[in-house]
Amino acid sequence: MVQLKQKIGDDIWPVEVRAKARELQSIFPIGLIISPSHEAILPDIPPANIEALFQAINDF
Repeated sequence: MVQLKQKIGDDIWPVEVRAKARELQSIFPIGLIISPSHEAILPDIPPANIEALFQAINDF
């Protein structure tokens, strides 16, 4: 996600969040705890991106 943000800046769309979550799920199929940050969801994260992350995890 960091590389994606560096590539396109702050304009990360929900579809890209879902794609990255699915990519990580395919790399770590036995289970990976996916967390948006180490402590909490940061205040500058759009709610649509948070929802996309959780939808991608639940869809897998």
